[in-house]
Amino acid sequence: MQANEVKEAIVLRGKETCEGVTVLTTDCSGYDDFRTLPSVVVYEGCLYGKTGWNSDRGVAYFRSDAHIALGVK
Repeated sequence: MQANEVKEAIVLRGKETCEGVTVLTTDCSGYDDFRTLPSVVVYEGCLYGKTGWNSDRGVAYFRSDAHIALGVK
């Protein structure tokens, strides 16, 4: 048996939707961890932007209503 690493993937802790905005959470122990997280993630076909973290809860947030601009070549 062999397992392969999925590069650039993060494990989600939760997903909540309130008033049409979906928020994803992932573990984040502090600012150094927050900086290493991707700015944008795709989950179930939708884009979510990194918006902040809560050091008391140890989580970072990605929101569906974040302003995201895609580069064009």
